[in-house]
Amino acid sequence: MAFELEAPITAVTVFRDGARVVRTGTLDLPAGLQTVVVRGLPAAADPASVRVAIRGQAVALLEVQVDRGYGADPVRAEVVRLRSEAESCRDAVQALADQDTAERARLGFADHLSEAAATALARAVGSGRAGRDELDQMAGHLAATTASALERRRDIAARTRAAERELRAAEQRLADAEQRAGAAEFTEV
Repeated sequence: MAFELEAPITAVTVFRDGARVVRTGTLDLPAGLQTVVVRGLPAAADPASVRVAIRGQAVALLEVQVDRGYGADPVRAEVVRLRSEAESCRDAVQALADQDTAERARLGFADHLSEAAATALARAVGSGRAGRDELDQMAGHLAATTASALERRRDIAARTRAAERELRAAEQRLADAEQRAGAAEFTEV
């Protein structure tokens, strides 16, 4: 079992080529061989520069070991959340693109139907089987269908611009978080 020692900084001496940082802590230990750990020192700490001193009755320092440790970076959870958010935004943009494709297909069909209907109605009017009312009715129907599809495309275009702005913002937040993320590195003695 290891005992963790809280050792806050109690002195700092700055030199031209570095600094000496002194940490001090107190710990009551039971008799016998014990392991004491000081955690959370900066990752930049030079292992060769670490010095340990102890004071007390009937105590001896047997070994000093300096290890590099890695902990979970809390930013990683944020990266996962932001990645999911960016993917949802991409899906929303794609869904709008799919809706626009469907509306373009509807317009293409209406255009094809308009050409076919114009030819058929022209023959029917010419032969007397259809009158001007049927021609006006067909033209009104095609115009309404086209206008409705064009209105839906304008709405889809506006929603696409908003969704693309949201996607760019989500991707920027993700890129920023990924840049901050990494393993939380530390030194322990």
